[in-house]
Amino acid sequence: MSAGYDDRGKVLQLPDHTDVKEAAHFDMIQAKMMSITDVFAIQPPGQLVDGWIDSGMICSIVSQYGALKSFVVLSLGLSVVTGAPWLGQPIRQTGPVVYAALEGLSSQAERIRGWMEHNGFCAEELDDFKVWPENFDLGDEAHIAAMEAWLAVVKPKLVIIDTLSKATPGVDENSKAEMSSVYWTLARLRNACDGTILIVHHTGHNARDRGRGSSMLEADIDIVLAIKGQWKDGKPLTLTSEKQKARENPKPLYIELIKTRSGYPVVVETTAAPDVEARRDDVAELILAKLQRYPFEICRSHLYKDSNHHGHIRGTAARINEVVDALLADGTLHTVTVPRAGTRSLQALVTAAQYIEFSARNSSVGEFGGP
Repeated sequence: MSAGYDDRGKVLQLPDHTDVKEAAHFDMIQAKMMSITDVFAIQPPGQLVDGWIDSGMICSIVSQYGALKSFVVLSLGLSVVTGAPWLGQPIRQTGPVVYAALEGLSSQAERIRGWMEHNGFCAEELDDFKVWPENFDLGDEAHIAAMEAWLAVVKPKLVIIDTLSKATPGVDENSKAEMSSVYWTLARLRNACDGTILIVHHTGHNARDRGRGSSMLEADIDIVLAIKGQWKDGKPLTLTSEKQKARENPKPLYIELIKTRSGYPVVVETTAAPDVEARRDDVAELILAKLQRYPFEICRSHLYKDSNHHGHIRGTAARINEVVDALLADGTLHTVTVPRAGTRSLQALVTAAQYIEFSARNSSVGEFGGP
């Protein structure tokens, strides 16, 4: 007969009149319960990329279009396969990688050749880098079940889904319920391979350091990276960590796109920081003054739209966003998630002093705050 517990935790027998179905349910739950000793015996998964990405996590990298996202995640996957540093950061675990190239294969060959030439590898050394060339629908149960079975055998260290929108056709990104379902599907894939799942996601029109749509997905995800800026004028972009589950956010990296001797493109780390001189102009001063006057009440769009009756700053949205990006990059500004009435929350811009104040009074800021 199955065992039960009294209110002091002593083992008891289930009543004799317990039916078979109830006993089976009890046994199923009992088998999954863990003691503190069991918890202590669990080994941490370790880091995949030193200081940036842990093994066994669900991660996202977000940016607006034209910010080299695909170059960055492709280089990450190739580094995990080979052990070559990723943008100057040491790789701690190597193994197979799956790259779902859902935005097309036409440019992947030259990007891979660029990485190989820059890092000194040949194609035969990249056999463990697998490219999935077809649809990757997170809502297709038959497809996900088949992928789970394959991942459980191959055990890749990293699965990259580029992009989330291509993998979720028909899903309402603004729906908490639908995006929660997407997260749990990603968790199934993570559990199948015991590796890291990385999704590539676009930012919205206003928030440049979080993925567009419902905040539910980003709240559940373990690690959020962001690329700030656009590669259109040759200026370096900023790669930041916006959220880490297990550690402090690392310092930002600066990246740029170069050509190899053979003319292939490759993304690399650079020591040249983006131009942050814009923070010294009148727009920056007006932004800081507004945040001081209305603490924890201002998001990006409020700076150029009078949607909260606080008044807006004269200037184009593009110009204001450029200055905000510069202030975020150099640590003058941060973002925090401020609960509001109803179901929506506010991604508020705050000064460094306000960020410290918010951290002191809200222990969850580490999950949602900026650099």
